[in-house]
Amino acid sequence: MNELEELRARVAQLVAEVDRLRDESAHTRTLAAMADRDSAEVRAALQARVQSLAALRATQLEQGNDLSALAQAVSGLAVGQAEHSRALENISGAIALILARLEQDADR
Repeated sequence: MNELEELRARVAQLVAEVDRLRDESAHTRTLAAMADRDSAEVRAALQARVQSLAALRATQLEQGNDLSALAQAVSGLAVGQAEHSRALENISGAIALILARLEQDADR
């Protein structure tokens, strides 16, 4: 093989190598673009979950406040019920006294 043929063979090899590297580079760019899209989708999904959790937290805080208000209302009702029970006992006692006096008057 003479020197010219050797140079032609080397140039052909280099051209083939450059073509292969171009293909590899294009493939790498495609993979990078796909990875970028995938990571953007993951970020969007994560952000949606964070927003959902924030909404749930706000709802739980509201419900906690509502439960506290209900607990206070029930406590007030319990106090009122105790007062009513004492008043009914007093009324029952008074009615018993009235009935006893009426029986005494009827016996006379």
